[in-house]
This record gives sequence, structure tokens and C-alpha cells, in this order.
Amino acid sequence: MVLNGTLLALGALAPLADAAPAFKSFRIPTANSEPEGITFGPDGNMWFTEAAANQIGRIDPKGNITEFVVPQASSAPEAITAGADGALWFTEASGFPEGIGRVTTGGVFTGFAPDCAGGQPCSLTPGGIAATADGLIWFTDEISNSIVKLDPATGIMTFVAIPSNGRPTDITLGPDGALWFCEGISEMIGRMDEAGNFTLFGPVTGPNDPIDITTGPDGNLWFVNKFENIIGRVTTRGVITEFTVPTANAQPEDITAGPDGNLYFTEPPINEIVKITPNGVFTDVQLIKPAGSPWGIARDAARNLWITQIDGNKVSRLLIP
Repeated sequence: MVLNGTLLALGALAPLADAAPAFKSFRIPTANSEPEGITFGPDGNMWFTEAAANQIGRIDPKGNITEFVVPQASSAPEAITAGADGALWFTEASGFPEGIGRVTTGGVFTGFAPDCAGGQPCSLTPGGIAATADGLIWFTDEISNSIVKLDPATGIMTFVAIPSNGRPTDITLGPDGALWFCEGISEMIGRMDEAGNFTLFGPVTGPNDPIDITTGPDGNLWFVNKFENIIGRVTTRGVITEFTVPTANAQPEDITAGPDGNLYFTEPPINEIVKITPNGVFTDVQLIKPAGSPWGIARDAARNLWITQIDGNKVSRLLIP
């Protein structure tokens, strides 16, 4: 285990840009669906989860929404990513009897469950999910404290135990080809290489953080410390820098790389989309009215960011000029 120190920096808040990006919201047909995760699909559309409605949604560039019901009842889909197989993969927070779902761009579902009879956990607590170019799916499992590899060809799950009681949350593919993940209990950032070797960096400012991680446009990893109101940066060597969000109690939720070399994140209680530059300068970009609690955020192939509003029951499109 490698433990690195954490540098804490106070973020600066830049004034609002003169030319506000174009912003438009689209209402989800199913009421109170609680949209959460969102990702860019291989078909050029955005795909998102509806945790309360047990559905996967698709929204095209013009804002037309199609919903697909997950066959597994009350699965509570949350995180979602595009796989190398041209399908979308998502976590089922209910964790039983499946835990991971796959949906084609045509709306055909397949569910995947651990081998309970073979000694694997009979239920999952999946958090984040990521896909690698070799076709494998990776996700975090909190109860087993593992990074789990899912082979779509066989349906076999392989549990790789983390060498700490960290309770992993989110996971992403890093710029170095390794998998990077958050540990919400131990307040660490973890790295797992192709051979399954772990390195842990931190701790970051806690408790119960970090919760979300992504690869930035600068070749570093960026993470969210929701309860400490911090956006963090970690190099592939494990050097951590933390930037305090200028707005108090913003509780940042999700972060993504933008098309302009910066990163963007959501602030649900503040109803704001905020930009942070790679050197830690913050700019409030879009205030959401009426309040909708922006949650997930992802970019498309153009210059748009797409945001789910968990309370507003909408998906929003934000053009970055």
C-alpha cells in the first residue's frame, strides 16, 4: 500500500462568462422517474437510468426521449456506461437476483448475476461501472469490498478483493490503462492494474468521501468529495490536490470532462452546473430554474453536456461554446 500526502487548496471563483452557453431541458415521460446516471451511447444518443421507474431512457440530440422497462422488477438502475460491444451496461442497485444489466440500442435486455451456488455473494451492492476495450465490464461492489470483472461472453464474474476495508464507490478507466476507483469509507483513491495489483493513495479529506471519479482532459484523474465540498485531482503517480468549492454546501455529485479542456460538475442542492479548470479555477456556468437537483453529467460527441435532474424529472442539454 502506498500512502501519499494530500495538498489542500482553496478554489477561486471566476465571474460568469459573458456569453452564456445555450441550455434546454426535456421532460421525461414517466413521472417521478428519478434519473441518475447518464452516458454517451454508440448510436449517437445519450442513455440514462431511471432509478425509481425501473427504466433505461434514451434521448436523441433533438431531445426526443424513449424509455425501456428493465425486465428485472425493482432493479433500481443507477450507473451506466457504453460497452465495447455496442451495448449499454448499467448497475442495478437492488443487487438481487442480478446486479448488472445490459441493454442493446434496440432495447433488448440481458441480466447478469453472481454465482451464488458456486460460493460468490448471492447479492451485490454495485456502485460505479466501467468498460474496457477488450470487451470486459468492471464494477465496484461495496459489500464484498471488491472490484468485479464481468466477462460478457461467459457471464462469469470474478471478484478481486481490495486490500483495505474501503467500500469502493465509483470506478473509471484511467489514462494509464489502469482502473481507478474511490473508497468512501477509507477516504482513499485506488488504482488496479491489469494484473490485479492495487495501489492506494490518500487519504483524501473525509469522512465518507470520495464518491465519484473520472479521467480529465489533462491526463489526470478527478474526483468528487461530496460531503467535504471538494473537487480533487490525482496524477497517475498518486499526487493528490484538493480544491474547495467556493459555494458553501454545494455537495458536488458527478463530474465529467468537457469539450473545452475543462471539467464540469453538478451541485444538486444549489441547482448549478459548475466548471473547474485543470488548475482549480471555478466558474458557475448554469443555474437550473426551476430547481431540479442536477445529478449525472456526461458529454456527447459534439460540444454538449447532458445532465439528469433527479428531482426535476428532466434531462438537460448544455452547449459549451
